[in-house]
Amino acid sequence: FSVLRLGTLELSAARDQVSLEELTNHMAGGTELAALKHELAQVRGVDVDKLPEEKDLTASAAAPSERTA
Repeated sequence: FSVLRLGTLELSAARDQVSLEELTNHMAGGTELAALKHELAQVRGVDVDKLPEEKDLTASAAAPSERTA
């Protein structure tokens, strides 16, 4: 799988090297979702408890070169 973000290769991994959750995170823009969660937490009345934590979203993106196919 190859995932691009703003024209830059964010993830390149063989099928057996990436989980569905990790692939979905990359496709959904994991780090951007973490930033959005932080912004939403500042807004009164928005429940962000069910959203993933930043460490969960960025941990899988920490070393994409190690998974290069």
